[in-house]
Amino acid sequence: MAAKLLIDNHRWAGVPFYIRTGKRMKAKSTKIVIEFKNRPMKLYYSENDELKTNLLEINIQPDEGITLHLNGKKVGSSGKSIPVELTYSNDSDASANTPEAYERLIYDCMLGDATNFAHWDEVDLSWTYIDTISKAWSHGHSDLAIYESGTMGPQASDDLLAKDGFKWWPVIDDID
Repeated sequence: MAAKLLIDNHRWAGVPFYIRTGKRMKAKSTKIVIEFKNRPMKLYYSENDELKTNLLEINIQPDEGITLHLNGKKVGSSGKSIPVELTYSNDSDASANTPEAYERLIYDCMLGDATNFAHWDEVDLSWTYIDTISKAWSHGHSDLAIYESGTMGPQASDDLLAKDGFKWWPVIDDID
């Protein structure tokens, strides 16, 4: 499944959120990629430079970490920009004996700490999406695109972003 979501408030007006999920896809990964808009006036950039997209990449599974991809000014007087990566990865040996997710949740539950639990308004809003999809299916309005196992989903998911001039960022390879 792929979807484009819009949040109807002043802060997020016009900002599309694209989600993609499925079973038996090419890679099992949970990742958030935030693509920043390019500024209209680009300092330290000439037509001969290759300008990369500024991204914030948050890896949740399988490798926890965060990477900020930026265009920075090259040191010196050339006035050129270069791609810069700032990365934090949570793969150190110190985390080898950390509790599993469910152990942590059970412990938080015993302490009465609801920080890592969904609040009712979040659950209710999630069901709003699911109910809409269920109603459409029950009325025979199913445009469900089928995809072959081992791929990253149907062509329709790529078309959804292409229509807005975007593409899916890779979930397993380094971002180019």
